[in-house]
Amino acid sequence: MYPEPGGLLIWGNTWNADQLFWLTEGEPDEWPVAVWYRQLAEWDRFDGGFASFMLALVTGTYPMVEELLPPRTPDVPEWETHSDWGHPAEGMVIDATAVLPAPSG
Repeated sequence: MYPEPGGLLIWGNTWNADQLFWLTEGEPDEWPVAVWYRQLAEWDRFDGGFASFMLALVTGTYPMVEELLPPRTPDVPEWETHSDWGHPAEGMVIDATAVLPAPSG
């Protein structure tokens, strides 16, 4: 089975071409997150698992949050992604309200 225990399994990348991996050691729900910072040419390990890692990102408590999330500006709302890569998704906007149910009541 790929990867071997203790190997890296990629699960994402960022706006800045950094890469995010699970370090496949222990139980899958507890796999640490490993981040390769391309611009800095260095690694970071987050031992809290995926959910804790994502929570640390969105709350701004992850020490390298500025490296992983795009800069915030008044003209680009949070949770909206714009792509400028010159491929069919160019100009794509992801709006979470399009896939989330409307509040009831």
